[in-house]
Amino acid sequence: GSVALNREIIQEMHSQSGVRILDKAHAQEHSLEVQLPFLQKVLKKFKIIPLVYGNVRAEEVAKVLNPYLHREDTIIVISADLSHYYDYETAKALDKITADLVARNEADVDEHLSCGAIGINAALILAKENNFRPEMLDMINSGDTAGDKDSVVGYGAWSFEKNKETEPQTELEKEVANLKSFTENYEETLLNIAEQSVREAVIEHRKYSPARDDYDNALFDKGAAFVTLTNKNGDLRGCIGTIVPNQGIAKDVAGNAYRAAMEDNRFSPVSEKELDGLNISISLLTGFERIRYMDEADLLTKINQDIDGIILRDGNRQGVFLPSVWKQLPQKQEFLNNLKIKAGISPSYWSNKIKVYRFRTVEIKKDEN
Repeated sequence: GSVALNREIIQEMHSQSGVRILDKAHAQEHSLEVQLPFLQKVLKKFKIIPLVYGNVRAEEVAKVLNPYLHREDTIIVISADLSHYYDYETAKALDKITADLVARNEADVDEHLSCGAIGINAALILAKENNFRPEMLDMINSGDTAGDKDSVVGYGAWSFEKNKETEPQTELEKEVANLKSFTENYEETLLNIAEQSVREAVIEHRKYSPARDDYDNALFDKGAAFVTLTNKNGDLRGCIGTIVPNQGIAKDVAGNAYRAAMEDNRFSPVSEKELDGLNISISLLTGFERIRYMDEADLLTKINQDIDGIILRDGNRQGVFLPSVWKQLPQKQEFLNNLKIKAGISPSYWSNKIKVYRFRTVEIKKDEN
């Protein structure tokens, strides 16, 4: 049968960095199509967003999917085979390893366990970050159905649902949960404040200050945020932020939006002709957690790759990287060395007197192009 595409969401996804519309990527691909008969059986009326990934990191796939995870009108289906062309008993043993990883939400499935390891790991990253519990529905291989057990393909099925019994364990996880709850109510408002601040800065050359009479009181609780501006080509045009809450979050966002547009000394001020293609993102920061370590090697083991934002302080020198920097610097040592450079320290320098703190962010963004 025919299944309609949700072109609105496809275009929305297409605006994200690294996502393209490419028909030929689907020409020889069947892992999506095999799901359609099942969806047609259980859903009365639906549209699909067919998303195929290439040579990317699981974290990138998870980021694209994350905005749709909590929509009540959306189901996310990850489709992949498990082990390929091993004998029956070997396949069962390998698929058991995968099942154990899924049960623990550990995104360590490698490509000899599944040709779709990246997609499976993306699902497990989302499950762990959002406190979802996996439930195995079934696991077999083609030796159970086709008879030939010399060279089989493994298959498994899991569903995920919110684990209501388990609360976030660490203070940072609790703060992230609170920030996510906050953004569910005020995401659009904060983005509008940032946009208005940038427009007034560029067009009217004045600073916008949100008034209490215009917004909910919750927006004037103290908070810290970074505002990042990129142009329609994805190039950075300004990024300014606050790491310690010292004013209402609405005012902090407005002030940092103004400074990102006009006062980031790495770039010329944003011009009026750039406004229509300007992308705005806001990173809301949690508090800090001191990382205790024995030496630099020990520190690297304690940094959570792709998740932690890091503050490094050595005397009066300081460097800050948001978690989003992991996209450009995916290796821990590379990440730390560049953070030292940002703090004005040689990348080869180390002292155990250096103080290191971790924090987390919740990112919201508005794309204008």
